[in-house]
Amino acid sequence: MTKFLNPFQADWAGMHSGNCAFAVSACLLGIACRYDGRSNFCGPIAELLKKGAVLPVCPETFGGFPVPRLPCERKGDEVYRRDGYRVTDAFQKGVARALSLVLASHASIAILKSKSPSCGFGTIYDGSFTGHLCRGHGLFAEALIANGIPVMSEQVFIRICGKIFPEHCDSSR
Repeated sequence: MTKFLNPFQADWAGMHSGNCAFAVSACLLGIACRYDGRSNFCGPIAELLKKGAVLPVCPETFGGFPVPRLPCERKGDEVYRRDGYRVTDAFQKGVARALSLVLASHASIAILKSKSPSCGFGTIYDGSFTGHLCRGHGLFAEALIANGIPVMSEQVFIRICGKIFPEHCDSSR
């Protein structure tokens, strides 16, 4: 039988010589950095923060974007605001800063907000600002993958966590 490491009980600080284990989209930890000034608080992921195992990152605010701001979506290799203004350079600046922090922290895995033009993994908004989704990754997710850091969305984390550690992964929290 496979034995799973319980991320809620592990001594992450000891295992990682004081470095963090998870890089996490800051909005998932309750930090109000979304485009609309809100967060995407995710209780099971916030539980990890209690262990001191988390590095919160928001590539968009690291790129100089205010909170709140106009929504942005990725279309091909470019990122645009809803008003049509190209903001790819600011996104890339934020990605570079977030990536350098993640690499310096020696994070083992990234848990990122789904559908985001920065953090989306597997599925992102298609750039039409109509709510339609397409296959693809956000710029930050791509950078992490290119640097060998495994990425998963918060939805996948909750699904996996709920099967292995249901006492910590009630998504209604």
